[in-house]
Amino acid sequence: METKEVVKGTVWLWTVIGLVVGGWIGMMFAGIIGGIIGGAVIGFLAYRSSAKNGGNAPSWLWRTKKK
Repeated sequence: METKEVVKGTVWLWTVIGLVVGGWIGMMFAGIIGGIIGGAVIGFLAYRSSAKNGGNAPSWLWRTKKK
């Protein structure tokens, strides 16, 4: 059984991944301002979805089987 610290850590890991990927994609299409906005939006969505999914990958990114 996972502890809350491990789950919280994986949620933050997915948040950082979302920030980086969203920023990178945003900068490709809209420059620095787009990167900041894209990173913030994708990072927030990754945080919410990962927290809702119990620390696993966001459900819209990776489909996991429900137990």
